[in-house]
Amino acid sequence: MNLTKPKFLIVSDQKWVLKKLPVVRNILSECPQLADVELVYDYRRLTPKVSKGRIEQEWFQEHISRQAILDGYLGAVFVASLAQAKRWKLKSGLRGSHFSDGDGFIEAWAAANSSSVVRFKDKSRRDLLPKVICHELGHGFTELGLTELEVHDFDYQTSINNIDGFYRELRLGDERPSLLKRLMFRLQVLLDIVRSPNP
Repeated sequence: MNLTKPKFLIVSDQKWVLKKLPVVRNILSECPQLADVELVYDYRRLTPKVSKGRIEQEWFQEHISRQAILDGYLGAVFVASLAQAKRWKLKSGLRGSHFSDGDGFIEAWAAANSSSVVRFKDKSRRDLLPKVICHELGHGFTELGLTELEVHDFDYQTSINNIDGFYRELRLGDERPSLLKRLMFRLQVLLDIVRSPNP
């Protein structure tokens, strides 16, 4: 992981996602340490393995995280359309999720359409996909131990609309304590590749 030039992989077969990435970048760059964040779009047609209405983490790691870790990404987000989410039987109403596993790599998925918006109780509206991506990445920064901020204090379903405020307040802490976790996870990925009959 590199906090001097952090980069995230965005995987989807929805080309409209590209148009949303500048909004995601603008929100993330509210945090000074993410001012130079790089969002890399990777067009891939994938059908995730789903269990109990959620994408399985093992599938995510095998098809997305494994290579992203080797390529030096801080995290990866898989984006599906709402039609795909329905077809794959993702939990109705769930628009994203973050895998909390302590492996030192941020992994999340999101589901939206190009025109999806979220309406808040205060009558404000927001483009759904950038909000969900930034929300789930926020959970990841907390999981990595880089902040004590909780994203739900700033952004929660339809009641709190301040994801920008989360990133304005976010100051990423010392990454050394989570470095060992990341190195161990990267080592495990490399071992899996070496042991695999089809690397």
